[in-house]
Amino acid sequence: MNKLKIFYCVRWASAYKVPIEQMDEATAHAAHTQGKPYTVLFGDFYRPKVAIEVNKETNFIGVNFFDDFLRIVLSYSFVELDEKTLFLSMANYSEYISHSEDKAMSKSTIFYFNKSGSVSVTMTDHITKTTQEGTDSFDASGNYEAYPEFGHYEALLKTER
Repeated sequence: MNKLKIFYCVRWASAYKVPIEQMDEATAHAAHTQGKPYTVLFGDFYRPKVAIEVNKETNFIGVNFFDDFLRIVLSYSFVELDEKTLFLSMANYSEYISHSEDKAMSKSTIFYFNKSGSVSVTMTDHITKTTQEGTDSFDASGNYEAYPEFGHYEALLKTER
């Protein structure tokens, strides 16, 4: 992903597609250092391409990738294993019915990853209301990431995993 401008806020309200309470870099850095929740927005403050929710209190980092209509097209959930290590535990790919602001999904695929190397997959066709589920094994080594230092979120922005 090309270098995008970075903004900080308390959180991104996905339902309303708005940032909540902008933070300056110093305030966000203090939140990071103190283990308090904050959100990093990439691109534009009001129309980000990506939002990363950092919440050390719940041992969670969520990454949402948006389309031009601020709909989530890809999301990652990382769990904190220890102070230095994250594990990608879930990935959700969403497709939408129209190329407009309509929020109606046509398809979604959710991957639930286990550290042991098993993955559960749920594919849903929201038009036909059908769901397929399956399990498989995978090389879990690619799902580990270093806990990001403040301002260094590049590893979490990978869309090809």
